[in-house]
Amino acid sequence: MRNLILICLLLSSAHLIFSQTTEILQRSDKQYTKKGKDFACLNAATDTAALAFVARIKATGKKNKGGIQSLYFTIQTKAKSMGANAFQLQEFIRNDSTDEASLVLDTYYGTDDALRANAGQHDKNIIIIFGGEKSGETEKFSFKVNSDKKVIKSGTFFRYSLKEDEEVKISAGGLTGSSMWFKWKENKPATFLTLSGFGVGGGNAPTGPAGVSSKTRQLNFVDANLGYLLIQLLRPAE
Repeated sequence: MRNLILICLLLSSAHLIFSQTTEILQRSDKQYTKKGKDFACLNAATDTAALAFVARIKATGKKNKGGIQSLYFTIQTKAKSMGANAFQLQEFIRNDSTDEASLVLDTYYGTDDALRANAGQHDKNIIIIFGGEKSGETEKFSFKVNSDKKVIKSGTFFRYSLKEDEEVKISAGGLTGSSMWFKWKENKPATFLTLSGFGVGGGNAPTGPAGVSSKTRQLNFVDANLGYLLIQLLRPAE
């Protein structure tokens, strides 16, 4: 019996360590009957007065549940269930000593016209490449733009602007890695890529020991609205 109690306590502690909480800090009196379909990241130039405020939502988590994308997808699920289809960053705080982080997003409902107008505010024909999330980590990520080798640190992102009629090749991981080609197109939305599990799905995939670059890096697409959030929270590569 004593061993059983000990096991239950350990499982309970593990749940608290890796758990995630969601709070509604503020919400509209209006109730939306339909679930939101989109979850558009609002550009800084977008006037939120043209949108209907739904709720301010906070997600907090530790360890792998405290990654930006994990917190983002948790808020997204809650917000869409309340009828929201757009969001704006309010706050992100990370406590490195406790490995805990919290994300606060203001969520809104916008008409199709409002969301199209917001999309038009975003930069076009750009490629954003992410490595890892935390700036304190020493891992570096290498890739090539055509034949030009680039290296970025964790916690930063690389930005490339396509010139008119230009076509570019992005390669990662050498002969065993992946390559993608991108061509300029009028009003083409931004493309977001990742060299690790960061930004893919709702959690952080392992990327190897700190300070060691994987030889089998693969390029993966990142959800564009998550990508727009990430470039507000990470630093441009030097």
